[in-house]
Amino acid sequence: MKKLTLICLAVLSFGTVFAQKAKVNSAKNYLNYDEFDKAIQNINEAIQDPTTATMPKAWYYRGLIYLTINQKKQDSVMHITGALDTALNSFRRSLALNAEEFGADMMPYLGQLSVQYKNDGIFAYNAKEYKNAYHALNNSTLTDGLIRSINKEAALDTTMLFYAAQAAYMAEMNKEAAAAFEACTKVKYKDAYKLLSYTYLSMGDTVKAINVMNEAVSTFPEDHNMLIAKKDMLLRAKRYADAVSTIQTLIDKDPKNGELMMILGSIYEFQGESEKARETFVKALAINPDDYDVNEMMGTSLYNKAVIFNNKMLENRDPSKVKIYDEFEAKRNQAFKEALPYLVKADSSKPGQADLQKMIKKIKAMTGQ
Repeated sequence: MKKLTLICLAVLSFGTVFAQKAKVNSAKNYLNYDEFDKAIQNINEAIQDPTTATMPKAWYYRGLIYLTINQKKQDSVMHITGALDTALNSFRRSLALNAEEFGADMMPYLGQLSVQYKNDGIFAYNAKEYKNAYHALNNSTLTDGLIRSINKEAALDTTMLFYAAQAAYMAEMNKEAAAAFEACTKVKYKDAYKLLSYTYLSMGDTVKAINVMNEAVSTFPEDHNMLIAKKDMLLRAKRYADAVSTIQTLIDKDPKNGELMMILGSIYEFQGESEKARETFVKALAINPDDYDVNEMMGTSLYNKAVIFNNKMLENRDPSKVKIYDEFEAKRNQAFKEALPYLVKADSSKPGQADLQKMIKKIKAMTGQ
């Protein structure tokens, strides 16, 4: 009796395995006739059964089913949320079980999957749905990675990799953005360095941000824009001494760059080194005399110098200090007179600036003009 029981169990086990394998093939057949509900039922039962859960074919067919459902969602009554993700995960599982068995057959479908993710990601990015854009574009790069695991000669789509990183950055997903931008810098994608440094600043890691830009400048020594990007990052990080050094290097390479002169002067002004600032503004105006920003900054700096002298006058209003008072008044009026041409020039190039017009009016009133 015991032997008979064992034989019956063996027959039952064989029959179960056969039934589950049949479900795998049935799922594919149902797919061929667009009977998606039956295809899904059969394939999901198959992958949940221990006897077929490790069959690469089952996972490969599952990927095909969900990919096809997503592709036909516009003209089909069936719509499954996350169908693309299910397809991707199924293809990955099949390759993990045995990459050689269905890898070559899977290639065109992986290509279709990647394109669909790209399209979804671009659509979401343009709609400013940055989290959704990152999800789709990142999965596109993951799919491309599966393609390269099968075909080592397949190219890496660095543009989509960068846009995935940028979508994460726009969504303030700093951890994901950093990882994606780092992947970009490994293939020396130029535009990634600056945004990676900004991401690190957002994460509170100034040291890493500086290291990234130092690497960028070292990797692309002939690219002037990398030094500019480093300067921008240092200003954002409020590392003004380092920024001054970087800007000076830029000016040494491009001494006729008035914009760099203006930025250098504005840093000096911000740090309270007003004399250095004004000397730098003069150099900038020698390059571009009509620049609104430099004229406005130069005029404002001299105006503030006059205000300081005016405050000194008020501190010495005592009749016994008439001489000191008169000295500061003369210095104040001189600073106001020096400021006026710059402010007037700025006002003429961009009329209607209330702050400018207020300073001009004040100067004329104080100096009797």
